Amino acid sequence: AEVGRVAYLRALDVVYDRDFIAKGLDFTIGEARVRYRAPLRFDEEYDIKVRVGEIRHSSWAFEYAIDRADGVHCAEASTIQVMIDRSTGRATRIPGPLRQLLEREAAHAS
Repeated sequence: AEVGRVAYLRALDVVYDRDFIAKGLDFTIGEARVRYRAPLRFDEEYDIKVRVGEIRHSSWAFEYAIDRADGVHCAEASTIQVMIDRSTGRATRIPGPLRQLLEREAAHAS
């Protein structure tokens, strides 16, 4: 899911240093879940589909579908990202521009 999450954010033109660090923000993974359907093996190629799930005040979900390159569905996963203030380490609201981007993506996914 990590690789999929990073690639997805890059595809949305989210730049970690510019959009988080420079603004005194960061995010952490507050929860991660995986339901395996078939083995995932090291050094195999996978197709990871990512979509935005629920968006809350200071957190949002990513949902993943992980398939092997041969098309076999291997897993569903989800992560909850929690926006944090770097100076306090406490949860903080998702900034407006990021929230709008996530909401737009969530609308496209439905």
